[in-house]
Amino acid sequence: MAAFVRAYFDGRLDPLAVDQRFLDRALRALTRYYGDATARAIRKAARRIRPHASYFKWVYGGKQTEELGITRTLIEAVGEPLAFRSLRPGDPDPPDVEAERQDGVLVAIEVTELVDEEVTGHNVRAMIETIGRDPFERMKRLKQRVWGEADFVAAIEDCLREKDAKTLNGKPFAEYVVAIHTDEPLLTCADAEGWLRDHAFVGMRQVTGAYLLFSYDGCGYPYIRLSVTK
Repeated sequence: MAAFVRAYFDGRLDPLAVDQRFLDRALRALTRYYGDATARAIRKAARRIRPHASYFKWVYGGKQTEELGITRTLIEAVGEPLAFRSLRPGDPDPPDVEAERQDGVLVAIEVTELVDEEVTGHNVRAMIETIGRDPFERMKRLKQRVWGEADFVAAIEDCLREKDAKTLNGKPFAEYVVAIHTDEPLLTCADAEGWLRDHAFVGMRQVTGAYLLFSYDGCGYPYIRLSVTK
């Protein structure tokens, strides 16, 4: 419910789809449960939400919390191939996350995002410049990235190359997994699967495994296991 109310105040939810009486009841319920500062806290949190591809962006908790949360989501989606008995933040970073398998084998996990930074920057500026205006007018200022096969594959390649070049800290790791997450609105898992079906990312010096994780689709978290080789 809190996320629903935040979306309304941030202008990301069509106001015509929201019954004002429902919104008033929701705010009253949240206020009773959390205290009188609820509405103010919701508006403050809404201002922190990035106005583009923001599903995996954590409003609270910081970078470590976000990376651990994304890693846990990927593990739950993938299952047995990523079965670990423990997870902890990398100390020092990199890696973002240190994982330990049931047999004690250590696995390094780096988390990164597939997102159009130019579109993100435009949308952030548009939201700042239109604060207080009609939500419909605000949404008209937003842009979306239309992905094609060549630029998508190149973006994945860039993510992997950047992570493969990292110098990992800590104990020697038996495996190095890259978790790429995305909430790009016009990028579907079906399209990505088609583009990646016969593609392998070769020349990896360190990376032994990689996954592309999509935001929740109503049934679960779709993902693609990427083909990476030395």
